[in-house]
Amino acid sequence: MTPTTGILPLDEVEESIRSREREADLLADLASQSDSVIMGGDANTSSLSDAYQIITTEVSDSFRAAGFSLGHTFPGSTIPESDRPHIGRLFVPPWMMRIDYIFHSDDWTTLSARIARFDGVSDHRGVIVEIRHKE
Repeated sequence: MTPTTGILPLDEVEESIRSREREADLLADLASQSDSVIMGGDANTSSLSDAYQIITTEVSDSFRAAGFSLGHTFPGSTIPESDRPHIGRLFVPPWMMRIDYIFHSDDWTTLSARIARFDGVSDHRGVIVEIRHKE
């Protein structure tokens, strides 16, 4: 999906959001034309966004179905070159939001979902799910 949205300039923020929504439209369309779908990764969008709402018209969020807690996956690392936002030398608090997902079509059932332990390197924590295909 589209890279992380920065704070300024506002026209770039707007374009980043619209780009994410266009990508969500494409993914939802692809899912609607498929018999069975599992997709996951860093969506760079929260569950409150229009992009998330678009995707979840066709697929389910595994963590929302069976996870415990808010499941915050980003931002983590403070190593150089990480995407963790900062103001000067002060980093924003860790794990503020969930932007990493595993989605699936209705022919799958989520049995469990959890967030992976932080590896100390990535600025994300992974999402681990157990799903079963419905018979």
